[in-house]
Amino acid sequence: MKIAVASMDGREVSGHLGHCPNFLVFEIEGNAVKQVEKRTLGGDGGCQCQHGGLFSLLGDCQAIVSGGMGQGLVRMLQSHGIEPLMTDETVAETAVEKFLSGTLSKQNGHSCDCNHG
Repeated sequence: MKIAVASMDGREVSGHLGHCPNFLVFEIEGNAVKQVEKRTLGGDGGCQCQHGGLFSLLGDCQAIVSGGMGQGLVRMLQSHGIEPLMTDETVAETAVEKFLSGTLSKQNGHSCDCNHG
């Protein structure tokens, strides 16, 4: 299983998935992190969610963690079989650990009011 975390700095969970070109991809084996890979989405750094590059970059992930994302992106992720997880957790590694233990608060995230689908 692979879990992507939107993270601008490689440590903290980004507050907005659509504006974050950087991701930490945690490969999970059993119930532990096997390895962490940094991935970057190309482009101009603007809203990435309407570009197919996001799914090319993270299509092998089963979940994506972020502080927030628009409802259009939530639906797009779900249609690609990726679980969108919005959380108030700020540390990427802690968010993954909490997800694995079933304690990640998923309902505390927020969706944005962006003008995209």
